[in-house]
Amino acid sequence: EERQLRLAVLMRILQVMLAHRPVSAAIADCFQQAAAREAFFRRALRLPDAGAVLSRCTEDFSTSPEVAQSALTVAVEGLLTPFMAGGVSTLTVESDHDYHPNEDWVFKLSIPGASRMKLKFDSRCKTENGRDFLQFFGERDLQGNFTRRLHGEEKLCGQYPTGFPDLHVPGDSAWLRFQSDGSEQFWGFKFTLSGEGGGSGAAAVPFPAALKLLVATAC
Repeated sequence: EERQLRLAVLMRILQVMLAHRPVSAAIADCFQQAAAREAFFRRALRLPDAGAVLSRCTEDFSTSPEVAQSALTVAVEGLLTPFMAGGVSTLTVESDHDYHPNEDWVFKLSIPGASRMKLKFDSRCKTENGRDFLQFFGERDLQGNFTRRLHGEEKLCGQYPTGFPDLHVPGDSAWLRFQSDGSEQFWGFKFTLSGEGGGSGAAAVPFPAALKLLVATAC
């Protein structure tokens, strides 16, 4: 009860602060790390006036690609999670084929409620060995740093199967990071993520708010 009361008070404070946010207080300046921006959007979209919050963020989306990317990450989480909770226990994730030079992107994988997840790579997986690679992590802090790497090799790269072995991940979520340099590009990667133990977790943010956030970042 004490924890719930504290959370309710903090959410009310957040609501008041957002309602009176100065024009000069850009989200990119207030939250300089991606993980902190994503945490902000997850909290803000649970407020009763989430629509009003989004209307005050449109300029942040248009002036800062980093803020728009963080919002998009949270929106996708909110849109996908209800389908996962409804019993879908398998996801397919893939790069463009061929992938592009100088990519560096992060995605949170989640099958809510799963006790563990299995990643199985496509036999066509191929990247420039040592230069273009995947990494999977169990945790990411508010500064955007990743910890608890989920595979023995530092980088997953090269060609299937040696460079892309099957992985077993404890829990129901993990962080994926893909990086490429500017030299050679190949087919890329594709994998199936399967959850075990069912899925009954709540959405990261309410579905309607996530949909509005997705539209706002696209405008």
